Amino acid sequence: MNVMEHLVLGKDHRGQGYGTRAIKILFIYAFLERRLNKFNDYVLEGNEGSIQMMKKLGCVQEGIRREVIYKTEDSKI
Repeated sequence: MNVMEHLVLGKDHRGQGYGTRAIKILFIYAFLERRLNKFNDYVLEGNEGSIQMMKKLGCVQEGIRREVIYKTEDSKI
């Protein structure tokens, strides 16, 4: 099973624990309810807030994705 998580908080709400609580709820569901054994997260380079949040939640960086291109149906790549 693949699950994609995307969390966006407005600047006024960052640093108040909302993201951490949301991801904790996601982890409880993923690991206890769905019995997943691994969670993959992708954080954009330079997003130090998200990097620190994931570390605080016990996540460990296993690698770095390089030269990744994201495209949509409208992309001309």
